[in-house]
Amino acid sequence: MAAGDGDRPGNSGRQAAGSAVVFLSACGGAGLSTCLALCAKTLAGRGHACAIVDADRAAGGMDVLLGLESDPGLRLSELEAPLGRMDPGALEHELPKWEGMAVLSSDPWTGPAPQAWDLDAALRALEEGAELVLVDGADGRGLDELESLAGQPRLVLAEMTVLGLARTRALLARLGADPVVGGHADGRTLLVGLVPRGMRRPPPVDRAEAEGFLGRPLAAVFRPDGGLAASIMNGLGVDRIPRSYRKPLEGLADRIEEAAGLEPVGKGRA
Repeated sequence: MAAGDGDRPGNSGRQAAGSAVVFLSACGGAGLSTCLALCAKTLAGRGHACAIVDADRAAGGMDVLLGLESDPGLRLSELEAPLGRMDPGALEHELPKWEGMAVLSSDPWTGPAPQAWDLDAALRALEEGAELVLVDGADGRGLDELESLAGQPRLVLAEMTVLGLARTRALLARLGADPVVGGHADGRTLLVGLVPRGMRRPPPVDRAEAEGFLGRPLAAVFRPDGGLAASIMNGLGVDRIPRSYRKPLEGLADRIEEAAGLEPVGKGRA
């Protein structure tokens, strides 16, 4: 990993450091990484300079989800920051790109996971070089080792089932998120509902019941989309935003901009 003081390619002249938003879910396989990718695509379509980090050191595979597994570039197992710092421009240059965004993906099947300080250095570099870094934090375990994510806003994905909501409430308690109904909760924790795949009938728990049980509002609720699921399963990645997702994603992007302190740039066509 190269180090130095070069400028970030394509962003010369922009000095302000960006921030991060951490995506979390208590249920593995619920669609957290897909939700992150769709939010990143929407925010990039608004003109925000975004980067994606797969901080799931135990499982990972963001590059596979995005169809980048054959693309050359740095992965998490190759990450090294012997001096505790990485140059933003050099790191951005070495990462594979998806929709113009740098992607640092976890690949635990290739080699051992990096030390926390290596990942922390990469996160700081990407926050310095991009306007917003979207981080896949899985269930949040081990993220307390990453100082760069302390105090950053979080988006928690809740599976709309009885068990999924019970697990989500436990995750919110572990995060220390105070329950508030009828407002924007603690301002740093956004909650999104996801109806499980394969469920054709209405979910066993509706939006009002979920909000009452979790003690906070849902910023959006997404239902499964067969075309998107088929694209991912066939290795084509997240190639489009389903039409039914566009309105809730725009609303969610508004909330992410607010939580991350971003100036709205304008709604694009993702």
